[in-house]
Amino acid sequence: MSAERRIVVGWDLDDCLAPTMSVVAPIYQRRFRHDIDLANAYNGQPGPWGVDTFAEAIRRYEAIMAAPSFHQLLIPDTDTLRAVHALDKQGIRQVVVTGRADQFRSASFQWLGRW
Repeated sequence: MSAERRIVVGWDLDDCLAPTMSVVAPIYQRRFRHDIDLANAYNGQPGPWGVDTFAEAIRRYEAIMAAPSFHQLLIPDTDTLRAVHALDKQGIRQVVVTGRADQFRSASFQWLGRW
């Protein structure tokens, strides 16, 4: 007997489900007076963030995300929401992955539950 293969769709939380960089970038510019090079923001290098170390870039990014109102600003794209809900109605299993630090777990789950 062969096992039935089910379709599973994987979503990345940031910049797939949630428009994270479109929210982070203007806050970062106001706070640190630097325009993030969005095309290279996730390349693991400090240059796009205007800092000397990638650890400093992460510290700044996470400081912005830690603001109490941050997740309220993340409004998913309408077409993305339609796709998620259509897949759900079809009974297709969906999983969400993220590289976020553990400190954002609760806020991430709350955000996912909201949408």
